[in-house]
This record gives sequence, structure tokens and C-alpha cells, in this order.
Amino acid sequence: MGPFANRIAKLPRSIQELVEEFRDELFTVLAKNLVGAYLHGSIAFPGYEPHHGDIDFHVVIRRPLTGEEIRRLDHLHRTLAARFEFGKRLDGFYIPLAKARKSETPRGLVYGAHGRIHHTYGFKVPAGAAFFREPTGSRSGAPFTDNCCMRERSSRVIRGGPS
Repeated sequence: MGPFANRIAKLPRSIQELVEEFRDELFTVLAKNLVGAYLHGSIAFPGYEPHHGDIDFHVVIRRPLTGEEIRRLDHLHRTLAARFEFGKRLDGFYIPLAKARKSETPRGLVYGAHGRIHHTYGFKVPAGAAFFREPTGSRSGAPFTDNCCMRERSSRVIRGGPS
């Protein structure tokens, strides 16, 4: 178990289960379009209290989402909101890699919050962002440090694949 998996293991069990289900379903819904995902914000710090904040995430994708992918992601967010106490607290963006690599604020992003998918807001990749990519044929994700990405600080990488 790597350092990021250790951080996930320290979250409350109900949050772990939600994050793991979200991760597993992202692999299913996005398949090869999934570059990586990470958690950031208050969830990345020791002492995270689920009753006092969102579960902030960013999912990096290879290309813009298709209509079918958006429909399936909306279904995923609605399902997680119905199945998990904190499912409606998932709050984040689906960011095409090309937009994540640019210094200007991306526009036209797909946004997941409150148990459903929304369209979109301007968004700037925050300091401390830690993207990861899936090596070919692997679901074990490893941080990477292209010029587009900043060093990891306060983020938890959603690693691994379906159990």
C-alpha cells in the first residue's frame, strides 16, 4: 500500500467506501478516457470531518466527454448520492488534459455536485494539484510531473482499481 492509499485508509469508513465506489465506477464509465483523479481541499488534511465540508475532486480525462459519458456520469453521481450518506458532497470537475495543461482558466467544463452533473464554470487548477496517470494496462496510478502539473501538497490520489 503506497502513501496515498494509506491516506485514504485513514478516512472515515463511510467516506472510504464512497471514494472507492466513485473510483471504481470512473474506470467503468470513462474507461480509456480516464487519465486520473484526485481529491483535494479539506479531505486531504488529517482530521477531515465529513459533516463540515465537501468531497472535492478533479478527474482528468484524455478528451472532452461525449454525451453518453456525461449521461453515465450523471447516473453515477445520482446513484452515489442515493446510496451513500455523503454522496451529494462529491464536488468537482472533469477536466480534459489539454485544458489542464494550459495556464489560462479552462472554460466549458463538466461539473459534478449535489448528486448530479452540471455544465460548467470557469475553473483554474489550484496550487497543490497532484494529477496521476494510469500506466498502460494498469489501474495502480502513479503521480506524474509534466510541466502542466504542480507538486503534490494537500491532495489524496484516488488510486487502484476495482477490487
